[in-house]
Amino acid sequence: MITFITSHDFVLSASYLDKKRLFKQYLEATQLLERIELLKTLSIYFDIPYPDKSAPITEKYNFIRQVTEPLKFKGMIAVWTEDGIIDYEPRVKGIKLQHRLKVGHIYHPIVPLWMHYEEALKYYIHVHHIEWKSRGCNCKCSLESTIVDEPNEYPPWIHILVPAHQRILCTKNRMEYPQWCHLDPLPVSGTPWKEMYMC
Repeated sequence: MITFITSHDFVLSASYLDKKRLFKQYLEATQLLERIELLKTLSIYFDIPYPDKSAPITEKYNFIRQVTEPLKFKGMIAVWTEDGIIDYEPRVKGIKLQHRLKVGHIYHPIVPLWMHYEEALKYYIHVHHIEWKSRGCNCKCSLESTIVDEPNEYPPWIHILVPAHQRILCTKNRMEYPQWCHLDPLPVSGTPWKEMYMC
């Protein structure tokens, strides 16, 4: 559940990615957007205030736990009804799979970081889909028929993520990403999450 960002320019960032990772970014960013939209819906449904953009990361995590806790009924699954309202059904194999609430990875560290930056995330999805198509590939995209303009605001932690992801990609595939192999290695932890939480 990683949104690889190798440049502050999302179009350029998408062009750097190899074919396998390019499509994976489109899929994972789409799933990420779905989780954030679900959190907004749960906030309204359970009448739990959505955290402000400037709220600390711990507060955003507490919010996610609060709104998802009611979904953890033993032996039940949360589903969308025909009226778009959340309801609960017995956990029977195959029941209303198309209406099941998709909550996988909702606790991933990237989720609270992208909250309030949905327009930038939609643009990220859009440019990766455009790049995918430019390479002669195709896939169904919910944003395909929508004009997605460059956002007015990007997440403030991108400046931390760009060099970190350049190093990570070089570590994963030195042949595909030789342009970043001269960069200093990542710290032992290997992830810049703590720094980004301070943004």
